[in-house]
Amino acid sequence: MYAQLKSVVVIASILLVGCQESTVPTKPNNNVRGLKTLTVSESSSVMYRHYPSVLRASERSTLSFEIGGKLGKNNLSVGQRVAKGQVLLALDKTTLQLNVDQAAAALEQSKASLANTEADLQRRMNLFEKKIVTQAVIDQVKTSVLVAKSQVKQLHKQLENAEEQLTKSALVAPYDGIITSAKNNSYITVQAGEPIATIYNPNSFEAKISVSYEVAQALSVGKAVTIKSADNPDIVIDGHVSELASSTETVSTYPVIVHLTKTTPALKVGMAVEVSLSFEVTKEDGFVLPLSAVITDNPIVNNATVADAFVYVYQVETQTVAKRAVSIVGVKENSIIVTAGLVRGDVVAIAGVPFLTPGQKVKLLTDKQ
Repeated sequence: MYAQLKSVVVIASILLVGCQESTVPTKPNNNVRGLKTLTVSESSSVMYRHYPSVLRASERSTLSFEIGGKLGKNNLSVGQRVAKGQVLLALDKTTLQLNVDQAAAALEQSKASLANTEADLQRRMNLFEKKIVTQAVIDQVKTSVLVAKSQVKQLHKQLENAEEQLTKSALVAPYDGIITSAKNNSYITVQAGEPIATIYNPNSFEAKISVSYEVAQALSVGKAVTIKSADNPDIVIDGHVSELASSTETVSTYPVIVHLTKTTPALKVGMAVEVSLSFEVTKEDGFVLPLSAVITDNPIVNNATVADAFVYVYQVETQTVAKRAVSIVGVKENSIIVTAGLVRGDVVAIAGVPFLTPGQKVKLLTDKQ
């Protein structure tokens, strides 16, 4: 009986303690998120747009003979450096030289004939003064002199043409350059104008980009640009717009050629580069924000304006954040340029932005937090 009573007392004590613990009030969970922010103050009057491209030689040529003939020994090779005026290849000159020799001989013979005719005219004139020959004879000899002079002139022209053909038998480098392709055959017959080799100037580069109509309208020949190597960002070269197309190659894009104002040994044809264009922000002041501050379903690309973008702005009175639409007009290094939706002094969230919700309670973090 005593053991049963003791058990009842213990159970009652446990229940009493449990009731007392349940009456202790629980502390509400006020989970206020820490917020890293940036106060909008830096403005930018310039926006940048970047375009990928590939370096190519701005001076490049396809070489061919102006006349046909039999090709001689071919020692050209791809990658070979050549000097301006250097003879690269030559046609067989046997027939061409024979034509020159024959034309020269015919010219000399014609000159001798002219000299004889002129001497005959002089003799006839002396006889005419003595009334020994008639005027008709003099006129006939004068005509022979004119014919001989015309023949000399014609044969002189034929000799010049033959000599010119002989000079065309040599394929000469038009400038200091590098051979990019060449026929590897020797002693074959080639036609006039048939491509034999290609050459480019290694000291002159350009790049081609495609821009939107809006950007094309803002460009002009001579506008300064910056070209950066995609593989080595330390290689940065100044350049300028050298050509602007008036017609589009593809839908809504226009080709633009930029020329590098200088070169370095590190630059090579085919090297991947990034062409940067700068434009003044004319609508209003452009504020610079880090990329992490923006929420958008549209990709932030370098050559287009992003309208459907948002940021979270800290509200001092309520210590909450509000979602605000902004307009992105450009990229500046690892930041963006915003021209609508913000004013100087706004406090913008720059970290953890995808996890924020409108009206969410936050507390500002210090720079050290």
